[in-house]
Amino acid sequence: MLGYCLGIRSERRLCEEVHLNLAYRWFCRLDLGDAVPDHSTFSKNRHGRFRDSDLLRHVFETVVARCIEEGLVSGQHFAVDASLIAADFVGFECPDKFVVGYGMDVGHAFRELPFVGVVTGDA
Repeated sequence: MLGYCLGIRSERRLCEEVHLNLAYRWFCRLDLGDAVPDHSTFSKNRHGRFRDSDLLRHVFETVVARCIEEGLVSGQHFAVDASLIAADFVGFECPDKFVVGYGMDVGHAFRELPFVGVVTGDA
């Protein structure tokens, strides 16, 4: 939460800030003698332990809801992380025609098709 609230996008940078800033240490419940976790701990947990869990989403949504209740945020604006990452998927080529299926649709009419189909003039 600290990283999101302060706009710190790097886990490595977040750990550096927590190491140096007493207020951040207090927020994280770390005493002066406590070690700041290594940045890789956050990455390993996010990409491994919590990957298939809704725990982090639940914590985030709960904190945001509480901030809205307390008047700290309005809930009227949002930010987007535009990081570029390599795609990890098996894709397929679509013809340059009007296609439907697998979530591509016209007014939700063909969204649930288990295939990609081409709409012809006969339809």
